[in-house]
Amino acid sequence: MRDSYRLPSTGADTGARKSESAHRGKIPRMPGTPGTTKTQAGSVQRQTVSAAPPQRNHHTRINSPDFQSKKYRTVTLIIILMIVICVFGPALIRIVRSMLEAGSSSDGNSWLTGIESIFSDDSDVSHTYEDHNPYEYVTREIPGTGSTYETAIGSGVYQVGIHMPEGVYHAELAYGNGGLQISDTENLIYESIWFGEDGLDDEVTETDDLRLYNGAQMAISGSAALTFSTSNAQPLTQDITANPLTGSVVLNEGTYTVGEDILPEGIYDVIVKEFEGYASFNLDLLYPNGSNKFLWTARDSASPGGRLRNIILPAGTEITLIGDPAEFLPGEGYFEADYAEYPWN
Repeated sequence: MRDSYRLPSTGADTGARKSESAHRGKIPRMPGTPGTTKTQAGSVQRQTVSAAPPQRNHHTRINSPDFQSKKYRTVTLIIILMIVICVFGPALIRIVRSMLEAGSSSDGNSWLTGIESIFSDDSDVSHTYEDHNPYEYVTREIPGTGSTYETAIGSGVYQVGIHMPEGVYHAELAYGNGGLQISDTENLIYESIWFGEDGLDDEVTETDDLRLYNGAQMAISGSAALTFSTSNAQPLTQDITANPLTGSVVLNEGTYTVGEDILPEGIYDVIVKEFEGYASFNLDLLYPNGSNKFLWTARDSASPGGRLRNIILPAGTEITLIGDPAEFLPGEGYFEADYAEYPWN
């Protein structure tokens, strides 16, 4: 079985602020404080009188060099403590949690094992991702037997059972880079995979065990084209038919409402209108039921993309187009759809 979609042929200084000069003015002598008097002969006699203790000048103490130095040391220590908490806090929490979990084990060395597991190579992010099972809540298995099927498709939105058959697929990057999103509300499958060859940590060039059930929706964005192959393709549930839309509409950057402006309700293929070395556009779709979808595509000499296929636009959908002009053509993958309920996933 071969799909009708084919690849296109082308393409602060805290330089600790010095404290201001301390107020070193002499403390005014209070009445009745001990003092000295000079006699007529010039000799000095000390008077002894009852005196109240001298009052402290609080302003002078606050602005003294010692006080300012202590204040800055305190602030510095607080900043250092906050940095330590931010950097090492999550690791400490994981260590304590692991120790508590391991502590309930009958193994006498469980505490040490718990700590070692934190710092082992098996506790990195990739290990956590590999433990993720997107098919945890499926209620049925796809039959293991079926027909052989292979297709290469680019950016757009595809309905499993209509645009491609149900099956367990191997997906591989043909060219470009972009994201693959799978939404399946019936089986609670929500998967997102980024394909590319730029060497980023979260991107891949191929993936296996991609389970696509009837009714699921698959969206591809970017300049990527992906090749899907399976050996257990199941029968399609609905056929593609002729699109009742005629003609095309070219939109420039801006915001439009389907059914109210120049764009009628329907299923469209949206392409880059003009191409001179590189072109791209984004579609931000806000549907009448409050759901939204963001799609983008790009075309250059190395990636002959620039086409979003099977974009369903019910009346009342708000379209925000950003980037180069885009042409809305009658979608080649048209099928009978309930626009009022879209999107279904």
